[in-house]
Formats: sequence, structure tokens, C-alpha cells
Amino acid sequence: MSDGDRDRSSDLHRRSLSRRGVIVGLALYVAWMAVLLGWLFWGRAATFRSYGDRAAIADWRAFREEMSRIGAQGPVRRRAPQSHEPPALVLMRDYFGVSLVATLVFGTLLFAMLLGAIRGAFSRDYVPYDDPTSPHGGNNAR
Repeated sequence: MSDGDRDRSSDLHRRSLSRRGVIVGLALYVAWMAVLLGWLFWGRAATFRSYGDRAAIADWRAFREEMSRIGAQGPVRRRAPQSHEPPALVLMRDYFGVSLVATLVFGTLLFAMLLGAIRGAFSRDYVPYDDPTSPHGGNNAR
């Protein structure tokens, strides 16, 4: 095998590894997003189960009235909550789209950061910087 064939073979091997890496990265991204979105939808359903019935809303209103009554007592003045429904219910019902977009955006950013850190940590292509002004001779002596 000549040097040209060896270089071409090495280049093809390197390209196939990067293609494989892209496929693995995309599969991990899809799995990561499925987990995050699954948690978000599960949390939404759990919120509706916990706070969506009349008894939970009545408990919330009783809590608001209690906070209004005791808000002026003690060394710290407390304000009563303004919402007529539990905040978690309002968030998951009225602002679910915002939560969904935030999960997609921040989940993608976190995945990209972690993937970059992991790829950098396991990279074999690192070549130390050769600083000619270094007091150690300016070469990559090991």
C-alpha cells in the first residue's frame, strides 16, 4: 500500500468516524429532548391533577385569605398573593407555550455545551501550542 493510499484510507476512516459521531450526536440529542419534553408534559399533567380541581382552588383561596389576614402581623409585612388560582396551575395552563420554548432553547444550549465539553475532553487531536518565547526552549518537549 503506497503512502497516498494510506493517507486516503486514513482520511476516509476519519470522515466515517465524524459521520458516525454526527449520527450518535443526533440520536443523543433526540433522546435528551424526549426526556426533557416528557418531564415537562408529565409535570403539566401532574399540575392539572393536583391543582385543577375545585377543592385545590378552594384551598388556594383559603390560603390567600389567611395570608391577607396575617400579612400585617409580625415584624415583616407580607403581601397576600394576587393570583386567584394556584401559580403552578396558571403557569402550566396559560404559559405552557413559553415553558415549552424555554425547554427547547435551554435544553439545546445545555446539550451543545455538554457535547462540546465531552468531545473536547476525549479528543485525540490536541497539539500543544509551541511558544518560541517560552523559557522552556520553545519546543514541545515531553
